[in-house]
Amino acid sequence: SLTKEARARLTAILEFADLGAGFRIAARDLEIRGAGNLLGAEQHGHLRAVGFETYCHLLEEAVRELRGEAAPAPPTSVELRLGLGLRLPERYIAEETLRLAVYRRIAGARTDEELASLKQEFTERFGAAPAQLDNLILHQRVRRRAEALGMTKVKRGQLAWELTFDPTHPAAHPAAMALLAAAPDAVLTPAGVLRLPLADRDPARAAAALAALLPAAQ
Repeated sequence: SLTKEARARLTAILEFADLGAGFRIAARDLEIRGAGNLLGAEQHGHLRAVGFETYCHLLEEAVRELRGEAAPAPPTSVELRLGLGLRLPERYIAEETLRLAVYRRIAGARTDEELASLKQEFTERFGAAPAQLDNLILHQRVRRRAEALGMTKVKRGQLAWELTFDPTHPAAHPAAMALLAAAPDAVLTPAGVLRLPLADRDPARAAAALAALLPAAQ
């Protein structure tokens, strides 16, 4: 027979059975367990072991499994070398736990809309955004696009971007061909690295131009 705690978690899963409900299920599950302070020393159980975003992801996987649905393919791990300064200055957010929370929330954003909403929130809470915050948001925009296109590495060279693709990813070959068509000066090397001339020598402007170009390959 199910324990009281198990029944409560199952009720939460059934109540929030729509796709994308992982966050709400996690929140209810944390209420059932007694999560304590998410950012302090009072974290408990699985949350403390794996972190909040990972915990939400694991719960969402459990929902799919219970519903008999196939799990989505895991995103490609992308190494980014964009040449951007990403460390938030202490003068912007003095408290370390708050800075870590900002890093984590940006890293968990999946869409441009989420990133724009986060920037607005942080600006209202902490003041005008420094360049490093804009860089973090831009960095995440490039990461999400690169993941979707099957890239494993995005490196900024002196004259060109070097985009490396995972040959086993279903989106990789179509993406490389689409980028070659969209950027006439692009070159695909024998090693499978796409060299894309920099649109600007300034790192932030160059990365923004790359982020704007990548959706054309989807």
